[in-house]
Amino acid sequence: MKKAGFTSCNIKGFLNQLEKVTESVVVDKFVADWYEEHKDDLEFNIWDWIAFRDEPKKTKNGRFNDWLNKGVNTPIQTLVKMHLFGYKVKEEKKYKVKIVKTGQYLYCVDNDFTFVTYVRPDDNPRIYHTEEELKEAGFDDVFDNPMFEVTEVE
Repeated sequence: MKKAGFTSCNIKGFLNQLEKVTESVVVDKFVADWYEEHKDDLEFNIWDWIAFRDEPKKTKNGRFNDWLNKGVNTPIQTLVKMHLFGYKVKEEKKYKVKIVKTGQYLYCVDNDFTFVTYVRPDDNPRIYHTEEELKEAGFDDVFDNPMFEVTEVE
C-alpha cells in the first residue's frame, strides 16, 4: 500500500475512515421532502434548481432554497450521500401550545388549526407542532407572547 501512495498502512484506521464516508446522513425534513420528490433524476434536478432558482415554484420553497445556496451546508455533497448511502430525518422539536387564560390547546385536523378545550381522539388530531408548522399557520408569535404557554414535548 505504501507503494500505491498511502502514507500509512493502518488498515483499521483506513476502514474506519471509509465507514464514515459511506454512512447515511441525517437531514432536516424539508431536505428529505425535496429529495423524495426529485430523487429519480437527481443530477438534473440539482442542476435545474441551482440554475433556475428564481422560478416561482422554487422561491416558494424558500427554506430548501436557502439551505441549497449556503455552501457551509455542503448541500450537493449531502444530496449525493443521501442518494448513495441513504439518510435519516432529523427529529424536529415539537411543541404544545396552550392559551393561558382559557386552558385551550392549539389543535389541528387536516391542516385546519383551532383552539379547543377537548380533543376528540377519533378526529386524528395533532396537538404537537413543529416550529415550522406553527410559522406556516401564522402562529410564530406564540413563543414570545405571555398569553400562550408553549411546552416542548418528547
